[in-house]
Amino acid sequence: MAKSVVSRQWDRHAVMEEMLLGVLRAYSRDIPGDVAEFGTMLAVSARGLATGITEAERIYREQKNHESPDQKRLHLFDSFEGLPAATAEPDLKHPRVVSGDWSEGTCQPFSPDKLKEKCSEYIDADRIDIHEGWFADTVPAIDKALKFAVVHVDCDLYSSSMDVLVPLLSGAHISEGALIYFDDFHCAASSRQLGERKAWMDVTRRFNVESFPSHPYGSTGQAFIIDSYDTQDRG
Repeated sequence: MAKSVVSRQWDRHAVMEEMLLGVLRAYSRDIPGDVAEFGTMLAVSARGLATGITEAERIYREQKNHESPDQKRLHLFDSFEGLPAATAEPDLKHPRVVSGDWSEGTCQPFSPDKLKEKCSEYIDADRIDIHEGWFADTVPAIDKALKFAVVHVDCDLYSSSMDVLVPLLSGAHISEGALIYFDDFHCAASSRQLGERKAWMDVTRRFNVESFPSHPYGSTGQAFIIDSYDTQDRG
């Protein structure tokens, strides 16, 4: 059943606020690295992340007598072609794939230019990096030295989530203490066999991830704090 207009509006507000708070937490906890989102849609959460960076740095300067913190950049990843076709077994069984809500080409985001325009209302445009293409191509290609303090995974599908998580972990791109958010973690009655939740369980096993389940957010989201992980994939 589709969400009501009221629940959609509440959910968007809750997610945007959570992204803002997540970035504030990263700055206040001195977590090194930039901010990244995988799956941008209509820039609701991306704007929250952008606002968080700007607001955290404003607060920091006020508290530190105008001293500037390390400036984090905002990295936005998307194919800009909507969702790929579902082929993995955990996706083919997902209720939102079966219903057609997550069929190939759905969840069309803003164009790269529109996305940057929207986010630059909250942060300087020259601090926004847009990575256009399928996650399987763009995530393994990021700079080897790049680290992330905040990661927002809004990939919907199991396969897309794995295309993000495996290279991030094997490349040691997630900082110790980083916050990682999964927008659709509790879809499909929080099934361990489907979508983002199964992807997280699989990479947790494969990379020996130690994490703390911080809190849920919005209607289907879940946040974790990363304690440690291996970069060697145990398969």
